[in-house]
Amino acid sequence: MNVDALAEALVGVVEKKAAAGQLELPLMPTFKTQLISMMQGRFELSDVVPIMSKDALLALECLRHLGRIGRPPVAPDAASLAQAVGTTAMRQIVGAVVRRRHQESRDSAIRQIFERICSNALAVATAAHHVAVHAALPDAEVVAFCGALSSVGAPATAFHLLDLERAASRSRSRGAVGLNPSAFLEMIHRVSAPVACAILAPYRVPPAVREILEDPFEYDTSERKSVANCVRMGRYVAVQAGLGLGGEDPARVTASLLIGRSLLDMRDDSVGFLVEAARQ
Repeated sequence: MNVDALAEALVGVVEKKAAAGQLELPLMPTFKTQLISMMQGRFELSDVVPIMSKDALLALECLRHLGRIGRPPVAPDAASLAQAVGTTAMRQIVGAVVRRRHQESRDSAIRQIFERICSNALAVATAAHHVAVHAALPDAEVVAFCGALSSVGAPATAFHLLDLERAASRSRSRGAVGLNPSAFLEMIHRVSAPVACAILAPYRVPPAVREILEDPFEYDTSERKSVANCVRMGRYVAVQAGLGLGGEDPARVTASLLIGRSLLDMRDDSVGFLVEAARQ
């Protein structure tokens, strides 16, 4: 199967699963150990919120839960979503998702790409929050949450590709799906946005999320200090900090950071601070 056919098939699978409420994704590895520790001790919603504001896969499970019980919210941020779910249900959700496992590639280059994907998703949410603070937006937590949700497509695509790689390996037809490292990364760049749209379609997410997915990198000059523009600049900050997916144009990233700084009316030294904060 070539990359074009694989891209179309993968998006179709995600659309069907999401529409049927059957899309179950593992958590990104970053917070799994922390959540397991929380399950073994005193479980507090306030401890889950900072994780959910960065790991959209956990937020998606909460949205699925509320949808199943007929309470689909418009959750502006992670704290509002956690409160809508409640402590008891949240504990059940976390207990279920930490038991899910994802496939690991036998290819070390693909494993490195997967690690970059997870790091990028977390970095975008964090950087978007910092951008909002520097731009003096009153809703930095909303910006962070929108950054996380709009980045869900890359890790979700990666999980599906790892499943395909394992299936192909078992049938000794790895070449049929072209899962070499370059094809893996090309798929991430190609279908992350449509996959994210498919995943989020059943839910009432903040409008800024859909706006970002329609155009992840181009600023909206008609509404300069917007949530979407903060997330877009956060994406460029993450790349400049060395936390991009790979294959980005350095000249475009530098120029876009300067444009974002101007649109958001930030201090001249803000870009350097934001990049350094993203690296920490």
